[in-house]
Amino acid sequence: MNAIQLLIDEHNKARAALADISKDTHSYEEKKKLFDELCYILIRHETMEEQVWYPYLKNNENVSDEVKQLISEEQHAVKAIEEFKYISEEAEWESKFAQFKEAAEAHASEEEQKLFPQVAKIISESELEEIGRQMVDFERNYHA
Repeated sequence: MNAIQLLIDEHNKARAALADISKDTHSYEEKKKLFDELCYILIRHETMEEQVWYPYLKNNENVSDEVKQLISEEQHAVKAIEEFKYISEEAEWESKFAQFKEAAEAHASEEEQKLFPQVAKIISESELEEIGRQMVDFERNYHA
């Protein structure tokens, strides 16, 4: 699978999970459980990007500084996820989750609008297919 399409598919799954967690029909405990499940997937995703995807981009002279900034923002999500461990009040958790959801959706959109079109111009389709295969293999073998 093409690496860009794989990432878009994962972004869409994350958006759907974030929307589901936001539903008022879920109890606070259900939301926390669903979020914990999503966090595992998000951390796996970011680790895969860091180890498989970004090495193709970091030193590529054709990648703009704006895109390199997007790449550097990835670790902010891991730190934000860690902060949830220290929240014990429901209202604080809900507020933090709303901020996290907004930031995660904005980041995914930025990647899709700025990073992916640029990458599609500088990395061949066959390379994107190979990177996609490496990403799938990474995710299959990932253990946190």
